[in-house]
Amino acid sequence: MTTGRYGLDSTIIGDKIYCIGGYNNLTTNQVYDITNNSWSTLANMTTGREYLTVDAVGTNIYAIGGSGSTTYLNTNECYNTITNTWSTKTNMTAAKYGHASGVIGTNVYCIGGYTGSYVKTNYCYDTLTNTWTTKTALTAVRSDGDCVEANGKLYFIFGRSAS
Repeated sequence: MTTGRYGLDSTIIGDKIYCIGGYNNLTTNQVYDITNNSWSTLANMTTGREYLTVDAVGTNIYAIGGSGSTTYLNTNECYNTITNTWSTKTNMTAAKYGHASGVIGTNVYCIGGYTGSYVKTNYCYDTLTNTWTTKTALTAVRSDGDCVEANGKLYFIFGRSAS
């Protein structure tokens, strides 16, 4: 990677791994081409942040939430991998970072996180209608976990809480 960092997130489309954001409030967007074994720098995000989530839906990548220089963010930006451009989408229901995310169909779920305290919220972003809805929450507050999809279900794994 040409820009060392942490607190970024990544997603894959085809044979490319997209690495976006990171400490210290980076707008950096880089892609690793598995086939050519090479890195490229792409168009930067509008809002620099770390501890965000990024998820691919088709040829678009959604960068949601995170931590800015002085606050938690509910920012939702969409990167079009075909045109190498970013667009602003409807903000997440609440500002948070350290949340996990996953995709089912064309919906992005942002689960758990930290808003000044640990939360168990589960927000669903419909990429077709550009709207958010609240879904069933986790059974306990969690931050910094991971989310994976299997057989049409999302599984929130591990994480930490205040206790």
